[in-house]
Amino acid sequence: MPAAPAAALARRSVWVAAGAVAALIVVSLFVGVLDIGLDAVLSDPETRRTFFLSRVARTAALVLSGSALAVAGLIMQQLTQNRFVAPSTAGTVDAAAGGLLVAALFFAGSAVMWKVLFALGFALAGTLLFVALIRRIQFRDPLLVPLTGIVLGGVYRAVAEFFAYRHNLTQSLSSWFVADFSGIIAGRYETLWFAGAVAVAAYVFANRFTAAGMGEAFAT
Repeated sequence: MPAAPAAALARRSVWVAAGAVAALIVVSLFVGVLDIGLDAVLSDPETRRTFFLSRVARTAALVLSGSALAVAGLIMQQLTQNRFVAPSTAGTVDAAAGGLLVAALFFAGSAVMWKVLFALGFALAGTLLFVALIRRIQFRDPLLVPLTGIVLGGVYRAVAEFFAYRHNLTQSLSSWFVADFSGIIAGRYETLWFAGAVAVAAYVFANRFTAAGMGEAFAT
C-alpha cells in the first residue's frame, strides 16, 4: 500500500477509535445499578449530585487508568524490546497489590494517597527487578520474556496471598486484582489525574523521540 493512502487510513482509524471511545464514555455516564436520564440530571438536584459524585468519578477513573496502563505498556515494550511485555506480564500489577497489602497491614488508617504511594513504590521495585532479570539472561525466544514476568508476578502474588490469608485479608486482595470500579466515588480517584498527566507527557515524549523522527540514517 502506498505511503499516502496508508497514512490517511491510519488517521481515519484513529478518529473512528476516538469517536467510539467518546460514545462509550457517554454511555457509561448513564448506565449503572440505576439508570439515570439526562432530564433527571438537569431537573433533580439529588440525581445531579449522584451523577457527578459517582458516575462522572467512575468514568474518569476508567479512562485515566486505561490510558495510563496503555502508555505504560508501550514504554515497557520499548525498554525490553519485546512486544509481549505489559504491566500484567511483568509482575507490575502483582507487585502493586503487594504494596496495597502492606499499607493495609501497617497503615490501615492512612489516607488513600499513602496507599497509592505504597502501591506505586512496590510496582516500580517489582518492575525494576523484572527488567534487571531479563537484562542478565539472554533469551533466544521473545516469548520467554513475558513468561518470566508472569512467573515473577506469580511469586509476588503467592507471597501476598500468604500474608493476606494470615491476616484475614484474602477477600480484599482478590478485590484489588479484579479492579472493580463500581465503588469509585469522588474523593477516591483523584490521584489518577496525576497518572493521566504523566501518561500524556510520556506519550508526547515517546512520539518526539521515535527512531523514524530522528532520520533514516539513525533508524537504519
